[in-house]
Amino acid sequence: MNKSPRALIPGCDDLLHGGDYNPDQWLGIPEVIDEDFRLFDAAGVNTLSVGIFAWSRLEPADGVYDFDWLGRILDRLAAAGKNVILATPSGARPLWMAQRYPEVLRVDRQGRRETPVLRHNHCWSSAVYRGKVREMNTRLAERFGRHPAVKMWHVSNEFSGECLCERCVGGFHDWLKERYRTLDAVNAAHWTDFWAHRYTDWSQINPLDFTLDGLALDWRRYASWQVEDFYAWEAEPLRRLSPSVPVLTNLMGLFEWVDYHKLARQLDIVADDSYPGYVADSPEIVAQAMETSFKFDLLRCLKGEPRAWFLMESCIDGNSVWKPLHLKPPGLHHLEMFQALAHGADGTLYFQWRKGRGGVEKYHGGVVHHTHPEETRSFKEVSALSRRYEQVKQVIGTLNRADVAMLFDWESRWAYRAAKGLPKNDGTMLVRHAVAQYEAFWRRGITVDVLASGHDFSGYKFVVVPRLYLLQPGFAERLKDYVRGGGWVLLTALTGMVDETNLCWRDGCPGDGLEEMTGVWMEEVGECFPETELRVGTVEGNSLGLPLVECVAEGIYSRIHARGAEVLMSYASGWLAGTPALCTHGCGAGRTFFLAADLDRSGLDRVYEAIMRRRGLKGFLPERGLLPPGVTVQLRESDGRRYGFLMNFSKETKCVPVPGSGGRDLETGMPSGGGVKLDAWEVKVLELRMTKPVE
Repeated sequence: MNKSPRALIPGCDDLLHGGDYNPDQWLGIPEVIDEDFRLFDAAGVNTLSVGIFAWSRLEPADGVYDFDWLGRILDRLAAAGKNVILATPSGARPLWMAQRYPEVLRVDRQGRRETPVLRHNHCWSSAVYRGKVREMNTRLAERFGRHPAVKMWHVSNEFSGECLCERCVGGFHDWLKERYRTLDAVNAAHWTDFWAHRYTDWSQINPLDFTLDGLALDWRRYASWQVEDFYAWEAEPLRRLSPSVPVLTNLMGLFEWVDYHKLARQLDIVADDSYPGYVADSPEIVAQAMETSFKFDLLRCLKGEPRAWFLMESCIDGNSVWKPLHLKPPGLHHLEMFQALAHGADGTLYFQWRKGRGGVEKYHGGVVHHTHPEETRSFKEVSALSRRYEQVKQVIGTLNRADVAMLFDWESRWAYRAAKGLPKNDGTMLVRHAVAQYEAFWRRGITVDVLASGHDFSGYKFVVVPRLYLLQPGFAERLKDYVRGGGWVLLTALTGMVDETNLCWRDGCPGDGLEEMTGVWMEEVGECFPETELRVGTVEGNSLGLPLVECVAEGIYSRIHARGAEVLMSYASGWLAGTPALCTHGCGAGRTFFLAADLDRSGLDRVYEAIMRRRGLKGFLPERGLLPPGVTVQLRESDGRRYGFLMNFSKETKCVPVPGSGGRDLETGMPSGGGVKLDAWEVKVLELRMTKPVE
């Protein structure tokens, strides 16, 4: 049995499997709780997250606490051998608190105090709320911090939102004072002579002033910092009174408004909520799968290097209440869960274990339905997945290893969102562009680590920098050192347009010395529209060996000038005909590429295929390159073990060759031979024979 030091729960040799359990909703119907304990074992689940929204049961009146019911539940779960992720309840404060202490509620952008409805509407800087949270968490940690069932602390839930009350805006002014020291420095950073907005007093700085994009960027930084600061405040008594129990929260993938790279500094373990909304018959399912894989590769690298993580929430049957209702056909849910495992997760949990009888989420997917719980397809699929997890649990302790890094920064998203006069950004444009670059690797089974630009990328063979609009201090020099030392890097249009305060560079674009490194000057940027077709073609005899083909530019294009760089592709239509579209430039022992236009899928794939060939980057099928359409393979390996997750995201049966000496199917024990057949939405996990030692 694999007793891995990397296991999420020390001593636990199973993949985590379970869900969000809310016994507080059923305290008046104890026979339901009794049934839950029978069904836990029937479904084969081993991990429950408890107490996430239980504040009104834990403190039914101000200063009146009742933890006995929770103690009884935890005692029973410990006796049943279940792992508990015990939550702090701050994600939804009780109604009595807002009624007695209105200051705990947020103020919105119209200056209105929000009403005590919904959830997650607490003011980050409210002394009353912070005091109540500290008292609650201290009591929880004192009572249950060493309870045998409690294996992790789940702090709050899905952190999000902003508050514009006087305290929070005043806190923003203090944050600016600490960051810039002087008002003159803020004026310079925010370019306040524009429209006579120059500040003469700190109180004049209004976060609602969208005309200053440097100000908008700093407000987003501050609002994200508030989340990080509040999290640290919440976690303090848990860490102090329960030091051996890891502390985490549930993230939301690529959620735009909290910088997860910074929040991850506060997390012992990364956990995520994933609701990709796969629709089996949709032509978009493969694109959705690629974006989900990209997100998972970011999650496992959030702390700067690949780490084990897990899904805190997912939906068993596709019935999430905020998305169109598309039920998953048999097999698709298992594929969705195995996709997380393929990208380094060591477990998957559901929201929710049991559907409630009322409230807006009573029809949200659950393992246990309102009636006939063991007869439902959901329950049977979860039970079957538990059995499959038992067969593949030896993957625990293995990690994804990558030769390719892709850089992705939250602050770059915020800075671009705040800018005017550039191609339209709906908040997902930078994500879609990054996923478009990611696709060429996904279709070949080449692992990609998705990193912040501040993380170390020096050990990778190839680094992709997709639309890194904002350059952090020191990044350009580190990138130049990487290339001079022999690294290869590809930058795309809009990279390096502004500095860390959202001010345009004066030394060229891409800025901060990257124009010299790339041998390219980017003069202007445009957006492709349906009424015009912009074609791009390869230059004959190019050094990369690109074949003579034409493709179409889609999305964004830019007009660039080669300043010492070789032109590999040029525009082939319109007034830009003959001007560079893709350039390469030697720098020290390494090489740069600058892609000026968003090429269509075939064109982009050809570019990356040529780079991979020259750089020696090989996928799962080293001779053939591309996997069958809709299929990807992800590898996990460690200590002389290598496992391949072969996943089919199409509704057609696909045959996947297995190179080398093949492998063994972990679930059936059968050898794979020279290939594997994957039915629609099927996944298989192979133990692969090592052809070379793992570094």
